[in-house]
Amino acid sequence: RRREERRVAAAKRQAKEDEVFKELVEAKHRASAKARDDKRRIQTEAAQEIENIYEEAQAEADQMEKGLALELATIQEKRRQRIEDAEARATAAAEDDSLTPEDKAAASADAKEAVRAAREEAEAEE
Repeated sequence: RRREERRVAAAKRQAKEDEVFKELVEAKHRASAKARDDKRRIQTEAAQEIENIYEEAQAEADQMEKGLALELATIQEKRRQRIEDAEARATAAAEDDSLTPEDKAAASADAKEAVRAAREEAEAEE
């Protein structure tokens, strides 16, 4: 009878140990699955953050490019206007009847020099 009681007690202990072991294995599997899910979530969040940073940087670069293009267009327009003004002065000097031929030649030369200088400046800056 005692032997039977010991055998039953041993069987109960073994069953209890088996149940505890089973729970430990299941807990380990749940922890591993959670770790995989966490890793995937963190990688996804990091990838999204990198994408957001890239998009912000690209938007800033686009804005800077637009600003530079506008600035360049303004500079080019000012240069074109200076060249046109110098050409108009040269034409006006050549057509001004109140000037002596020497004054016309000097004014025309000055205006042509201004046109040449403005064009050289434009070429140098390009």
